[in-house]
Amino acid sequence: MRVPDIELTERETDLLNQIRFRYTSHDELRASLMPMAGLTESLLERGAIPEVRLLYFTDPERNPGGRGKSRQQVFENNGISGTEIYAHGNFLKFLEYFI
Repeated sequence: MRVPDIELTERETDLLNQIRFRYTSHDELRASLMPMAGLTESLLERGAIPEVRLLYFTDPERNPGGRGKSRQQVFENNGISGTEIYAHGNFLKFLEYFI
């Protein structure tokens, strides 16, 4: 299990325990998608993610290889937006950084 360095609620800890950051199959990744979305939404709702970590995802200036786009904008340009981003397999590394 990934040990977070931000404080989690009991519900968030339960969701975290369902996520496989080091998955070995697509089934494990697929099973992690909904818990990923739930955990991310909960953390965002209560402002638990440090601002500097959020900026890593949302600020174009913190994505030097993004050609003027933030990491979030890259998702959006690929047709993935809103809460769909949090349930995408490529978002897993960002959630891990957030926590």
